[in-house]
Amino acid sequence: MYQLFDLSQFSFSDLINIEKPWLSLEKIDGYITSRRKELIEKGFKAVGQALIHPNAKFDPAAVITGPAIIDSGTEICKNAYLREGVIIGKNCFVGLGIEIKHSIILDDTRIPHLNYVADSLIGSHVNFGAGTITANWKGGWDNRIVSLTIDGERVSTEKEKFGALIGDNVYLGCNNVTAPGTIIGRNVLTYPLCLLRGTIPENSIVKNKPHIEIIERQ
Repeated sequence: MYQLFDLSQFSFSDLINIEKPWLSLEKIDGYITSRRKELIEKGFKAVGQALIHPNAKFDPAAVITGPAIIDSGTEICKNAYLREGVIIGKNCFVGLGIEIKHSIILDDTRIPHLNYVADSLIGSHVNFGAGTITANWKGGWDNRIVSLTIDGERVSTEKEKFGALIGDNVYLGCNNVTAPGTIIGRNVLTYPLCLLRGTIPENSIVKNKPHIEIIERQ
């Protein structure tokens, strides 16, 4: 699989499994626990189970219910909901009413408007358009184990819940949905209203051009 992430500036790069990055998610809670004392000594504030950098902005109306790390310069807005193990890198923006579950988000990424990010690994300099979500469960299927397509081969994650791997510098249009097990390479741009699935090669544009008919109003 081609390289999805530049980890050179990410403070928690030792958590990421380069060859099988989806395996990193199952280690989030233990990793946060193992770094807790060290990060508090470095000035991170303990807010319940969360460790928040002193230069981060965290609205008191946001909610964290599971272990979390929020790094320097990141802003978490009102009514954001972080649960079940979340790590957010430097200079990110998590907007009003966002839900993030069991995910790792690298530096300089924006998730600003009514988004859902679940069981996913998101690269740096990624922008989520309004309403874009990462679906993480194959409801209705007999086989609910999520698989990935890597170099043309199907690879099982051995998990019933897995969202997406989204590489650096991806711009996702409004109201996109990534199917469980989607991989998006670096430097991809998607149009609004796209259903994304499988593996999307880096340096691609994904277009969705629904036919719209305009007629004279009688």
